[in-house]
Amino acid sequence: MSARRPRSLLSTLPIWLALLQGASASAQPLPSPLDVGAVVRIARERRQEIVASASRAQALGQRPAIEASLDQPMVMLSLDHLPFELHGADFSVALQQDFPLSGLLSRRRDAAEAGARRARAAVDVAALDVELEAVDALLMAAERRRLGAVLTQQAELARELVRVGGARYAAGQGEQSDVIRAEAEAARIEALALSNARATRGAEAMVCASLALPPDTAVPAVSLARSEADVPTPEALVEAALASRPELAAMRAERARSRAEVGVMESMYWPMAFVRLGVANTMQDGPGVMAMFGVTLPVRRARLHAGLSEATAMVRMVDADLSAMRTMIEGEVRARHADVMAASVALEAIRGRVLPLSRQAFDSTLASYAAGRVPVVSVVEALRMLTMVLDDEVMADVALARARARLDRATGALGGAR
Repeated sequence: MSARRPRSLLSTLPIWLALLQGASASAQPLPSPLDVGAVVRIARERRQEIVASASRAQALGQRPAIEASLDQPMVMLSLDHLPFELHGADFSVALQQDFPLSGLLSRRRDAAEAGARRARAAVDVAALDVELEAVDALLMAAERRRLGAVLTQQAELARELVRVGGARYAAGQGEQSDVIRAEAEAARIEALALSNARATRGAEAMVCASLALPPDTAVPAVSLARSEADVPTPEALVEAALASRPELAAMRAERARSRAEVGVMESMYWPMAFVRLGVANTMQDGPGVMAMFGVTLPVRRARLHAGLSEATAMVRMVDADLSAMRTMIEGEVRARHADVMAASVALEAIRGRVLPLSRQAFDSTLASYAAGRVPVVSVVEALRMLTMVLDDEVMADVALARARARLDRATGALGGAR
């Protein structure tokens, strides 16, 4: 039996680098500002789901060598005759090797290689899913932080309204109820800000979890800056998706594996053979050599026909799955492209017209209230409208970033990582 081959230092280098990186990552702060590209990179480096998928691919990568190998040879010892007088013996020592009389081993190797390719494609699928989770967590944290900034700003405006109402009441130009109403609005906004602060901490913890970092890791400022280049046409995006989606690569590998399995089942119609060679000794003739050759008889044709029919049906199933996946990917890309266009239109409308008008309406209403021309209810309504529009602006901006991330996922890449 041969000794087990030791692992070389070069082969173990990625493992040591991963261990060193894992040990030191908790001490390294996140890059500031934290953007989509950085989150994608860190998630790909640290998430254990990718490590597990890569390990499975590495394991399946060994299957072709296993499947293409002959069975282990067998040493056979035979004591054919041993007299009671113990004056001699008939015995033999032989080496037996079994092997197929068809291309069974090469077809099994082809099937195993296709399975290994599918496992390698599954690593990219796992990476894309992990990256999208991390991007979603980043966008949620960004949305919570920006909503907090909006609420802080609106709380300042509400306190300004309280001051104006107090000044008018002190001058005998307003009612105490106006001051109470303004204080109630300020308290409402402050309560919303406190609630949002708690939710922000939860979103930041989710960012850390999505990056496989301790939950108390400090999350720096978040940036949603992105290229303002035009989004490609749906046709170009569909073409890119069909060329790069790892799910399609995995399904193509599965198709190749199922077709190789058909070849394996066809090879079963051929017999298996064995050869036995050795030395023998008899009391009558003395030492000599021996040889034996045998074959199996594949006479169970119903079983073979069933196996071939099963493998052929699996090929048809995989072909149908591949066609359906291509159709769904094309539909997904077009839907995600439409989501990006819709989010872009909404954000442009809010920023270009709705938000300036809301600011103008609030400023005008507050000035009119200070001059005693409108009641405080009008100012509160204008403040709430401005707050709602600012919230809409934040959510529309984040929705656009989220739509673009999903479009990138639909085309097979996130954050320019590939």
